[in-house]
This record gives sequence, structure tokens and C-alpha cells, in this order.
Amino acid sequence: KDFNTTKKINQLKNNRAPSIPAKSASFKLWNEELVKYTELNGNKKYWESVLPRLDDTKSFNTGAEENGTEEFSFTFSKDISEKLINEVNKTYGTRINEILVAALGLAASKLAGDSIGIMVESHGRTPLRKRIAIERTIGWFTSCYPVIINNSENIAEEIINAKDTIRKIPRTGIEYLLLSDGFHENTDIIFNFYRNSISNDNRENKLVAFGGTSVFPGKV
Repeated sequence: KDFNTTKKINQLKNNRAPSIPAKSASFKLWNEELVKYTELNGNKKYWESVLPRLDDTKSFNTGAEENGTEEFSFTFSKDISEKLINEVNKTYGTRINEILVAALGLAASKLAGDSIGIMVESHGRTPLRKRIAIERTIGWFTSCYPVIINNSENIAEEIINAKDTIRKIPRTGIEYLLLSDGFHENTDIIFNFYRNSISNDNRENKLVAFGGTSVFPGKV
């Protein structure tokens, strides 16, 4: 789909035929090709090595039939945001999503009293070996994969652990749910970091927050 509708409307107003790009690939076609790719090139051995480690993590699921829900949100100051984006990443050679996964995992593991498994949600548009044009295709091409964070007092060690784990994930995790039986019973938390930018206008705002991070308790 093409979102540049203003240009198309102006072309019609001027009695000109709108210039419409070629149709992009459908979500259905992408799904079919992803299944084929996974069957031929799937990293099954990698994920089979992860599953036993997930068995050893702690679940937040209480087993109650009904659980209450609450929503929390907060905004980092400009100074903290820029330290997270610039200074922390320079120290550990990390990306901001890796820092946030480590922080969330450490906090959750302290509450659980054990290692924790976090499902990281990604954009899911990782290129396959076969070129498929989905740049303008509307759809939630999401993928989810587990990252294990240990219950450790060594923060630096767990930051490096999160960084190394995420970077070793094959194909940004697009195959995991196809090669497994779905969400592991111990992965109660879903993490999604979807933006990392501070506009020039926002840089003058002392209360600016970078990006957007959502944490969904899956079964809590």
C-alpha cells in the first residue's frame, strides 16, 4: 500500500492519472515464503539448545484463574535519555534495546528470585534469501523470540549477556515460533522497543523521552 495520498489527490484534481507504484507482496505470500525458508534453512538446533535453559527459568504465572491488570508509564528526562543512548552504549558497545532488555530482565529476575525468560518482539521484516517486496505492505510482520537474563548482582555481566544473546539470535528470531510449540510456559513477559530517535524540536525539551518501550505481562 502507498501512503502518499496527498500527491495522488493533487494529481486527480489536476486531471492527471495518479502514479501508482507496482503492487507489493501480500502478507499471505510472505507467510508462505517464511514457512518454506524455515523448513529449508531453519536454525532448529539453535532453538533446541535454548529450550532446556528456558525450562530452568522462573515463571511469573501464579496459576490463578483471574489476575488484575494495571498500566504504568513514565518519561525519562532529556539527560537520562541521552546518557542511555550515548554514554551507556559507548561503555558496553551496546544498542539501546539491549540495555533495556538487560534492565527489565534484572528487575524481573529479582522479583522472581531466579533467571527469567523474556519474549522480545521484533519488526519481523527480516529479509529472506528470496527477495520479497514488502516495503509498502500493510501488516504486523512481528516476530517473537526468548532472551534469558540471569538473577545476578553483576549488572555489567548481564548487560554483556543480553547484548551477546540478542546478537547471536539467528535471523532476528523470525523462525522461533515456527520451530517451537509457541510461547514457552515460563516466558510471561513480552518486551517491545520500537523507536530510537530524538527530534531536533524535542532536544530542547527537558522532559523529552526517547523511543517507546512496551512491556506486556503475558500471563501475569
